Amino acid sequence: MANESTIALRNLAFKYPGSDRLILNEINALIRSGEFLAVIGPNGSGKSTLARLICGLLRPTQGQVLVDGLSSADSRNQIEVRRQVGLVLQNPDNQIVAARVEEDVAFGPENLNLPSTEIHYRVNHALEKVGLGHLKDRPPHLLSGGEKQRLATAGLLALRPAFLILDEPTSMLDPIGRRGVLEVLRGLAAEGTAIVLITHNMDEAVVADRIWVLRSGQLVADGAPGSIFGDPVVSEKLEFELPRVTRLSNALAGYGLNVPAGIVNTDDMVCFLCRLFKQTS
Repeated sequence: MANESTIALRNLAFKYPGSDRLILNEINALIRSGEFLAVIGPNGSGKSTLARLICGLLRPTQGQVLVDGLSSADSRNQIEVRRQVGLVLQNPDNQIVAARVEEDVAFGPENLNLPSTEIHYRVNHALEKVGLGHLKDRPPHLLSGGEKQRLATAGLLALRPAFLILDEPTSMLDPIGRRGVLEVLRGLAAEGTAIVLITHNMDEAVVADRIWVLRSGQLVADGAPGSIFGDPVVSEKLEFELPRVTRLSNALAGYGLNVPAGIVNTDDMVCFLCRLFKQTS
């Protein structure tokens, strides 16, 4: 697409002031509009630092982050970069600022000095997108953890970012809350918002279109979930825990079943097992 939005990372490197250790080093990659990207890696690999560099909260020590061609390190571009790129933090309480759900989502658009009718439309639209339209009058402190995370997401959606970066957004949630947040993210990606999900949970990573693997500050793998998790050489070398479905695939293969390569999600596994049972019945 000619007018596709992108974030380009060019020779990106970063170290914190007072330290000689590079947290990230020579990252070259591209994020496109509408894609769902998961970023995985062990603690200390630079995932959270990368999230803050992408959205302009940190400035590269070396190299560039270009949001639609605009350098995030240039102070003249800060407003536009932060309009285009939103960051949802691990703890949603850190992003909640108002006494009612509706007021909290309206906070960002109000600071853009938008007309009241536009603010009203954006707030209602964002709340419906994350499934909180029926809770707009509720105080945020009465929401569940999953609902708070969706509220933080709605607050950014009301600003209409092209890219949404989420740093471990489900780490504090139960399985139901985690599933709800992931469903929202999949829906947003399908409608054109680029999603970058920083996660330790491999079962979350498999829902993405593409996975980046960070290790010791470097981007050591970039590919579809099937190619990342389905290659035993890659998974052993990078030492990450495999998703549950991949572990099941490996176990079935160990019993002599001809399991197709690259099965990493539940739907594909169910389809395979259904075909298998039909053949053996």
